[in-house]
Amino acid sequence: MLHLSPKYFVIALLGAAVSNPTAAQSAESNMQKNGEMALYRAAQVELIDRDTALAIAKGVISHHLGAEELALQEPLSISKKESIFVIEGNNQYGRRKDGSIRGPVRMEISAFDGQITSYILTEDIAH
Repeated sequence: MLHLSPKYFVIALLGAAVSNPTAAQSAESNMQKNGEMALYRAAQVELIDRDTALAIAKGVISHHLGAEELALQEPLSISKKESIFVIEGNNQYGRRKDGSIRGPVRMEISAFDGQITSYILTEDIAH
């Protein structure tokens, strides 16, 4: 029986499944990148700082809810619990132009890699 490390076993399976060496090389490259992120996390290296977490939150809120809603949510507050940034909107419940009522947005972002681990909207309460 052939014994392969987990990394090469997965690549061998991908290569056999798609019969495409380029796809196997791409899978190996992605696995290497993910492995590097695991090393950063294991070493407790935080790649995201306070300003970057705030920029991520503003970008998501603006893209998802619009620039007007972002303006209503500002100033955003930011705190850190262990390796998670917690960003909260400053908006109290208020009626929007469409008649809905929306409260503050809350988002949690990993300081290790910028992953959004929670995104809570208190919205769409019928008028």
